[in-house]
Amino acid sequence: MHALELYQGIANLAPNGPDDGGLCVMKGSHLKHAEFYESIGGFRKDKDAGEDQNGYGFTDADLEWYRANGCEYVKVCAGEGDLIRK
Repeated sequence: MHALELYQGIANLAPNGPDDGGLCVMKGSHLKHAEFYESIGGFRKDKDAGEDQNGYGFTDADLEWYRANGCEYVKVCAGEGDLIRK
């Protein structure tokens, strides 16, 4: 079994503040993925958007699992032209 890790950045095109509905992340979730998938019985193929889409459809219950396991829901605020990266 091979693990795939993806590192990416976002070039912010417009200012984003705390109330605009823009990018939100689960801070620390990248450290919990293996534990999460083990807790739900593995990767759910029906939630995978496919290789060309690079997405996974987490449910509200999934997000609650991450919160309950120490991750924090954070709204990303950034200015026009800022590079958002991990």
